[in-house]
Amino acid sequence: MDNFRIPPAVIALGAAILQLLFGRKAKGTLLSRGAALGLASASTLMGVSAVAKFRAEATTVDPMNVSAAATVVQSGPFRLTRNPMYVGTAGMLFAHALWRKSLLAVVPAVIYIAMIDRFQIPAEEAVLKEKFGATYEDYAQRVPRWVLR
Repeated sequence: MDNFRIPPAVIALGAAILQLLFGRKAKGTLLSRGAALGLASASTLMGVSAVAKFRAEATTVDPMNVSAAATVVQSGPFRLTRNPMYVGTAGMLFAHALWRKSLLAVVPAVIYIAMIDRFQIPAEEAVLKEKFGATYEDYAQRVPRWVLR
């Protein structure tokens, strides 16, 4: 199972579809919709700023071709988390569940995180450790994989 990898965007799309299929849609309150919009905005900002940072550093954003990475990006959102694009995507899934006021819609978001954490991130980290050595290892010691250690 260590070589089992599905593109993260496909996993996220699958999670969003499951949210639509299984999560009840209730009329949201002003508070729940406002919270969902706030979380979605912050999540979008996190993901977009991470992609912009990768582009500025002339490194790949392709999660299936990590060996093409040109550098270990450590600034911008990468100061807060080693995986701001995955954090942003997870945040969008949680925002969608909040918008729908559906606890069941949280389950696909948790599945997304579990799959990314178990299969995608370890594969990426192995490549980055091999390619960048102590630079990546020092960064990984300082900055959490997700948001909290």
